[in-house]
Amino acid sequence: MGGQYFALADVPQDFTYGQHSYNKGADVLHSLRSYLGEALFCQGLTSFLDAYSFQPVSSEQLRDHLSTATGTDLTDFFNDWIFQPGWAAFEVDSFDVGLAEVTVFAEQKLRGAVDLYQNVPLTLTCRSAQGDLWTTPTSFLFSGDQTVVTIDPPFDPVDVWLNDDDRISLATTAVWDTLTSIGTKTFQQANLTLIVDALPSDLPIRVEQFWVAADPNAEPAFAYALSPDRWWRIHSDFTSGPTISGRFAYDGRAQSAGGLDVDLMQDLGGLNFTEDSLVLLYRPNAQMPWSAAPQQSLNVLNNATDKTGRIDIEVLVPGDYTLAWKTSAVGVAQRSAPGTCNIWPDPAQDLVRVSCSEALPNTTTIRVRDRTGRLLKEVPSSGPVTQLDVSDLAPQVILISAASKNEETGIGSCTIIP
Repeated sequence: MGGQYFALADVPQDFTYGQHSYNKGADVLHSLRSYLGEALFCQGLTSFLDAYSFQPVSSEQLRDHLSTATGTDLTDFFNDWIFQPGWAAFEVDSFDVGLAEVTVFAEQKLRGAVDLYQNVPLTLTCRSAQGDLWTTPTSFLFSGDQTVVTIDPPFDPVDVWLNDDDRISLATTAVWDTLTSIGTKTFQQANLTLIVDALPSDLPIRVEQFWVAADPNAEPAFAYALSPDRWWRIHSDFTSGPTISGRFAYDGRAQSAGGLDVDLMQDLGGLNFTEDSLVLLYRPNAQMPWSAAPQQSLNVLNNATDKTGRIDIEVLVPGDYTLAWKTSAVGVAQRSAPGTCNIWPDPAQDLVRVSCSEALPNTTTIRVRDRTGRLLKEVPSSGPVTQLDVSDLAPQVILISAASKNEETGIGSCTIIP
């Protein structure tokens, strides 16, 4: 999922015969079939191939011909999947069980894309307390950063998720399985290994790996830089009393084909990222803040700077997990801000100014991060007032710090507005 992202309609020539054209092209075609349905999909493509055989064609011509031939407006599909890079992921944020229906709140997150997807057809699947499953017979259209739908399952659900049939290729990889015996079970699509020590009865389990940034809400506030790369959600019912531990592998090597956590493990200021700062966070659901998962241990593979290893957790339970690094990391001393520091204006549009009552050393840089801890930019401090150009940043809350040698000092935050 890492690396550069290109729109399928405009893949640079050097990358034409690569993952975008072949792998993403196949995924997009799979999703188009789900948008249209089998009959219209075959009808539209057959008509297009007959009309344009042995001719050069554009993505716009394909869009217009398929829209006419199938009677389906494919403007949103092409804008989302063909004309922009990256991917989208949809997650169930919460659901409310009423007397006659269930209201589901879903959020959309992006990975490498620019604009939120519109009118994406997704099914919902519910699980009852007894383990019964029910999937909506038709799809619902999901758009923007949040979508609210109402469904009428035949029971009161205790769990709800999206796209169980994988008919839409999202920035999510999910695995369904049933644990039937003690031992080790590796879910390759979810990059997770389970060690089952006790299993009173067969245990259905679904593991979703979302390839988007983890929500930034954690406790204590600003204690962690959360993963901008991925997070996990485990669906299951552990009331029967299974004993399961977990292994969460990490890999931040940019040159590695398996580099899964590159943005999380950045080398900054000439210093190598140190794995000693890594931690696994947990939350029972999306309404709760992240906090450090209990009974975990860090296992580096070779050394603490090669960015590969795993975090083991002794007691795995259903819920959400993500990688993070502690802002009070080993090798990066944290202290209070130098004297009294001011950040203004707040909110800001183009320029943010930082000043401190005590002079900063000449070797100090001012760093700007997003709320997941991702470094957005850094500039040398310049006398009593340092100006930061934020005109190229998206609207968001930014965190500002001062870094010098092995020290990084939190200064404060500021809101960037359009």
